[in-house]
Amino acid sequence: MNITRTTSTNTNTTATASMAVITTSLLIVIIGLVGNGLIVYAYIRFRQLQTITNYFIFNLAVTDLLLVAGLASWVMIDLYPSDRLLEIVVVNIDVLCCSASMLSLTAASVDRYLAVTRPLRYEQLITRSRARKATLFIWVYSLIMFGLSVARYLMYKRVFDTVFMTTLTIMSFGIPALAMIFAHLSICRCAWNAKKRSRDIHGLSRRRSKDIAHILREDF
Repeated sequence: MNITRTTSTNTNTTATASMAVITTSLLIVIIGLVGNGLIVYAYIRFRQLQTITNYFIFNLAVTDLLLVAGLASWVMIDLYPSDRLLEIVVVNIDVLCCSASMLSLTAASVDRYLAVTRPLRYEQLITRSRARKATLFIWVYSLIMFGLSVARYLMYKRVFDTVFMTTLTIMSFGIPALAMIFAHLSICRCAWNAKKRSRDIHGLSRRRSKDIAHILREDF
């Protein structure tokens, strides 16, 4: 009798936890679809928003939409198991989307870094052609990593798995993270130096005004 009650309690707890996870996942999916969908719509709809910087943000929103769609598929497959290959593809969709997302964030950070630190050469350094090439590289690289991740599941070998995960961590997360940290620290340094120069100029201007006023008082 006690065993039956314990089993029933465990089943109810598991069902409640599962429903909580599913509900949270669906909320994330809805918020992600609405938020990123608005970004994509605004970029396509309003021509004045179609700048190079916003182009990278638009690409980031597209990757997040795919990631949200992958999360929704993941939940559905968890509820209704289907073909193994389809499950592997859906489970590994985060490799594609996270790689593209990190690289898109890095591209946007580098764009802002050059705009702040190289304002006079920015338009020559960052062109629409180069932005498109960077986006093409992001997606080709992400698709390659996605294909390797799927292959890793189909023909599981410990050595290949270790090499792949190490490469993925370094190339898709480590290097982009360091690049973004460097870019944002450089932007902060430029902003601090500009503020310091403005403060020095303001202080010098005030001192000169006082000196001029003092000289005028002495003359009269």
